[in-house]
Amino acid sequence: MIGNTPLGSATPSGSNLDSHGITSVATFYVSSLPIGTNAITAQYSGDTNYSASSASQVSVSIDADFGIAPANISVSATQGGSASNTLTITGQTGYNSTINFSSVSCTGLPLLSSCSFSPVSVTGSGTTIVSVQTKAATSAALLGSPFHSSWRSLGLVFAGVFLLTFRRRYRSAGVFCVFAVTLALGMSGCGGGSSGGGGGGSPGTPKGSYMVTVTATTADKVVSHTASFSLVVQ
Repeated sequence: MIGNTPLGSATPSGSNLDSHGITSVATFYVSSLPIGTNAITAQYSGDTNYSASSASQVSVSIDADFGIAPANISVSATQGGSASNTLTITGQTGYNSTINFSSVSCTGLPLLSSCSFSPVSVTGSGTTIVSVQTKAATSAALLGSPFHSSWRSLGLVFAGVFLLTFRRRYRSAGVFCVFAVTLALGMSGCGGGSSGGGGGGSPGTPKGSYMVTVTATTADKVVSHTASFSLVVQ
């Protein structure tokens, strides 16, 4: 019982003889208790063979619970885009704990993606929006990059300067003109060779359907619940 309020009854079963006499065990299950600290006492009313007795008082603390649910069972995003879902936290009467959300609150995310929350905490009942950011596919084509074009153009400019210089000073020396043309081709070839070392880029977040689970735990880490929804990356 709690105070003078009975919670229920159970029939003792079995017996064990020890220095204190005969001991029997009675098991009683209770489905709900008032929120807060409850002082519970087990009592035996006695019968014709045994006198009444009481067990020592036991304190049981009950925290108010909460529920969490997503607004949508499925959300979608394109590669490089994001998807959002609203999570509603509903607390029982007397519930006023705080739930803190962070990137580690999400599990089941696809590769190259992350989640964030706004707001990052909810006290009592309220809502938060979870956003999942994906990554777009990229390719590193150095051949068409400004860096490659600049070096190639610079090589042609230097070659042209050498060609003009030698032609002005040695109009009759054809061997130097041949050398200048060779230099121009060499410079251009050098730029082309650089393009071969480009990287392969990134495939981005893999397309498909993923089950994302958000874990909500009170700041004192006593009560914890999860909410799940499907994320479709297109």
